[in-house]
Amino acid sequence: MPLDRCGTYDSPFAHGSLTMCYIKAIKRISVSCTKEIEMDPRQNMPLEQQFELRRFEDQVRHLSREEAQELLIQLRESMLLQANTFKEIIKESWGIGKDFSEILES
Repeated sequence: MPLDRCGTYDSPFAHGSLTMCYIKAIKRISVSCTKEIEMDPRQNMPLEQQFELRRFEDQVRHLSREEAQELLIQLRESMLLQANTFKEIIKESWGIGKDFSEILES
């Protein structure tokens, strides 16, 4: 039997080789993701942001459960507003949603 792209035997009677191919691909992805996760993302932050994050961590540790829940809700709301703002800025700068005549006028 010939080997497929993933190094498994291709059987016309089963889709096992395809399943093995997916499993091998997932393992490769999870290994590469694990390596990226192990790297500390704070190392890429400017020193000011590292300091700000550390101060925030210290403040959060002293919050009550209710205060922490409220803070999480506010943070999520802020993240959504930020994402919407970025989308609008990109739409505006790329001219998405404008008529062709509006683009020519700008």
